[in-house]
Amino acid sequence: YSGKSRRSRTYRRRGAARIMLEVRRSNEAAQALYRQAGFAEFDVRPRYYSDNGEDAIVMVRTFSDGTGESLRSGV
Repeated sequence: YSGKSRRSRTYRRRGAARIMLEVRRSNEAAQALYRQAGFAEFDVRPRYYSDNGEDAIVMVRTFSDGTGESLRSGV
């Protein structure tokens, strides 16, 4: 998690508007961790993982203008 947090700060400094990632539907621990870091569920990619056909949950964290202020309410 700390590595992702450092990268998140780097992306904000470089003006990123959002960060997206995929996580296995079955990986509830990772989903909870990403939610704590300010990510929210955005979409589902059916049968994304080739090893077992599992769906991927697409999660996103959005920034207003690269300053780190979140556009999403409740996060």
